[in-house]
Order: sequence, then C-alpha cells, then structure tokens
Amino acid sequence: MTLPIGLYFGYGIGGKVTSKYSEGEETEEESFDFFGKQDIGEGETKREVTNRFDTGLTLGLTLQYSKFTLGLGYDYGLLTVDKKIEDEYSLSEKGVKNGNFKVSVGYFF
Repeated sequence: MTLPIGLYFGYGIGGKVTSKYSEGEETEEESFDFFGKQDIGEGETKREVTNRFDTGLTLGLTLQYSKFTLGLGYDYGLLTVDKKIEDEYSLSEKGVKNGNFKVSVGYFF
C-alpha cells in the first residue's frame, strides 16, 4: 500500500464547453473552445478568458496484490482557471478551479 501525496502542474491544450439553456419553450445551445478567445460583450475585442496553466495538490491510495495494482486519487487545483477581466467578466463568482478524480489499474511484468 502506498499513499501518493504531492503537487501537480498542468497545461491545458484543449477543451470544449457546451451549455444548453431554455426560457419557456425556447431552448438555446452555445458551444465554445475553453482555451480560445471569446466575445465578452458587444463591440468588445475577443479575449482569452481562461488560464492554461494550473497547479494543485494530489492525494491517493494505491494497493498492490501479487502483480496487480489498484489506485484511487484526487487532484485539487489551487489556481483559478478563469480570468477576471477588468472585474467585469468571470465564468463564476467564486472562480473556476480544477478537480479530478482518478482510478488506475496496473499489472507488473
């Protein structure tokens, strides 16, 4: 049994966000590249609204039996992924942070 604990560093290379919302009987869908430039208002220049770099804490538990391993873990992002633009635009009031639950299975040769 091992307890992996430490830091992680990450760089976002891609991602897409799709949101659906409805008002009455009308339903609209919007999709955009998470790391691309976005319109943040009428007549505004497109700007990047997310940070590509992230760092955080990682914690896990790995069990080994004979030649097999099973691991569980969680990554908690310390940096806010969305950029506040002139205190006007943010993806969320509290800021968006990464969280990642992970499972691994392995076999030693």
